[in-house]
Amino acid sequence: MDTPVKIEEQAPAPAPALTEEEGREALRKNLTRAGELCIAYERLYEWRVAFLAEVTEKVKAARQGRRGKAPTTEKGLRKALGEEAWIALEKQHYQRAEDAQKVIRAEQDALKEARGSLCKTLKPRAGKVWATVRWIYGEAYRSQGYGAEKYTRHAAQQVVDDLEHLGLSGEIIPTQDGGFDVVALLEDAELDVEIFRFAPNISLDEWVRRCWKAQCNPRVYSPFLPHGYEEKNGLDFFGGRKAP
Repeated sequence: MDTPVKIEEQAPAPAPALTEEEGREALRKNLTRAGELCIAYERLYEWRVAFLAEVTEKVKAARQGRRGKAPTTEKGLRKALGEEAWIALEKQHYQRAEDAQKVIRAEQDALKEARGSLCKTLKPRAGKVWATVRWIYGEAYRSQGYGAEKYTRHAAQQVVDDLEHLGLSGEIIPTQDGGFDVVALLEDAELDVEIFRFAPNISLDEWVRRCWKAQCNPRVYSPFLPHGYEEKNGLDFFGGRKAP
């Protein structure tokens, strides 16, 4: 008897790594598709317009050959179509829109995950296009009373620090609501801002040190920062480092 040949399943070969240009192009397509889905999703909220249009057509068809004008108000259409038929058709249109939104949300989630993975392999590029990379609302830290402006400005400075950490330069621009926009010169406003969102920040202990140097309590920004973090990591409360 012949011995059966054992066939071992082989894992699929890993996809080849994208070059930087290929990665940026893939990200551009991802963002374009995400924008299209956002518009399609919003349009689905207009399902009731299609529902009323279908009701109007059904009422007109039912009144063919009759005298008088067909109703045009929602109340008149509902009465003409009949309560049971109205509810059934309304439910059908609503369910159709809800099902379509679920499909869109699933694709949006997949795109978001892929976008994050792509951005982590790329670096934002400096260029000649001014782009807003972050905006800090004027009311963001109003709980700090008279210190609110100081905390708002330092929140903007943190973004500048992260830009400089990546070899980019940023500027802080006051806004009319008392907040700040952080802008930077980038190669592509859409792509590089998105890549920056996923880029690595300065280290946690350096971030804490800079907060205290600016006389800002880091726990206002990050309430879950452990108590005693400064002592454990050799930091004082004035932006310095303790001697070992």
